[in-house]
Amino acid sequence: MKYSGLILQMTSYYRQSKATIKKLQVVSGVGGICFLISGTLSLVNALPSLMIEPFLWITSFKILGIALNFRIGIAGLLITHFFTNIPVHGITDSKKA
Repeated sequence: MKYSGLILQMTSYYRQSKATIKKLQVVSGVGGICFLISGTLSLVNALPSLMIEPFLWITSFKILGIALNFRIGIAGLLITHFFTNIPVHGITDSKKA
């Protein structure tokens, strides 16, 4: 009983905040793509230094930056994906329930 009330409250909140969630989807998607592009460009930039001297501290920081760019980019795209697929069809308005 407690969980069904929580689900209905969250569904009601989603319906009230659709415009905000749509903006979140757009910003997350654009940000995710930008971070993936940045990670790709950083990888292309770091490849020559990785081939010449593979074990420098600067190279390890480059690899860390590339990994962070890709993780943030994937997270942005996942947020967009999950907020696009929120199921609210067939649920009655929570104030009536």
